[in-house]
Amino acid sequence: MLYELKILKKGTKTSNVFESIYTNILDEDYNKPSSFIIKNWSKFIEYKESEDIDRSVNGSVFEALICVLLYLENIYPLFSQVQVAFLPNAIFDILMYSNRNKIVSLSLKTTLRERWKQADLEAFALKNVHRNSSSYLITLSEKEASSIKNKIESGGVLGLNDVVLANSEEFDILINRLKVDNYIKPGTVDILQKFTEINI
Repeated sequence: MLYELKILKKGTKTSNVFESIYTNILDEDYNKPSSFIIKNWSKFIEYKESEDIDRSVNGSVFEALICVLLYLENIYPLFSQVQVAFLPNAIFDILMYSNRNKIVSLSLKTTLRERWKQADLEAFALKNVHRNSSSYLITLSEKEASSIKNKIESGGVLGLNDVVLANSEEFDILINRLKVDNYIKPGTVDILQKFTEINI
């Protein structure tokens, strides 16, 4: 089913992880979004240590877990690894498009270090093209998230609306906020919309 939803691609390291430890993830009971992430991320950490999985899989497993959660919370359609028209140098982790013509961007980082700056720059670029867009950085790094929250509050961040810990109550609040909107598949954008063609 995860392949049909295009959350996973067959034959990847991430799909191998899901086939090993998340066989019934779409039928899983959980009482709130953060508990879903806590439980399933812990499963991955235990599996990774026992199977000696390299760190390169961390981000893709985290992204797939967030996608599964959004699907279970009826927040879709959603799009991953997205390039937006007029923003050729930015690849967004997850984008959703609401029926109110609003784009929501989710940047997913298990750890932050300096990578939050990339997420902020992408969010800033997105806001310059889509003024009413919202951008959230979702992470598992508590200490770094706190530091960036302070930067957002003091105006030291250009584009991000918030940084959210996926294993906390603030993540539950964000998911509930996202559920208020209905999401749709956006139409395509023509580069030339109104013109007179000049033949030379």
